[in-house]
Amino acid sequence: MKHLPLVQSLVAEVVSLVWFSDYSICYLELGTLGSGLKLPNGRIGSPSGEITIFLGYDWNAESGGLQRSRIDFHSNEIEWESLVSKLQGAVIRNIELIATSAELEISLSTGVVLRTISDNGDDSDWSIKINKQVQGYLCIKNQKLKLEC
Repeated sequence: MKHLPLVQSLVAEVVSLVWFSDYSICYLELGTLGSGLKLPNGRIGSPSGEITIFLGYDWNAESGGLQRSRIDFHSNEIEWESLVSKLQGAVIRNIELIATSAELEISLSTGVVLRTISDNGDDSDWSIKINKQVQGYLCIKNQKLKLEC
């Protein structure tokens, strides 16, 4: 996995912003935030960080021995707000690819562990978009780690 050092270089990065799109898809913006892009409807989108981690449609969060799925948070506003407060401003303590499944696991300074899930045998649904230095996306395609510029 020749791009694994790039994943490991995210250790000690700060989550500057966390936001969710449709279906509770999670985005973590790391580093200095830039301005949001103008959307087709005229609104301004969420600001982008120097690095964006996309957690896809299926992910869960573990904290204090409790594990919650994206769906659990989507239906409970109090837990949702609690999760956001634990993610925003947190420091990445560890980030790794689970070798057997190519899932992404992120451990944060607040004790939260985020993990992607792919149950149907497809490629893992996550990516890391690098908006600084090397511009491109790090993702899994055909069960292989790829950097696409």
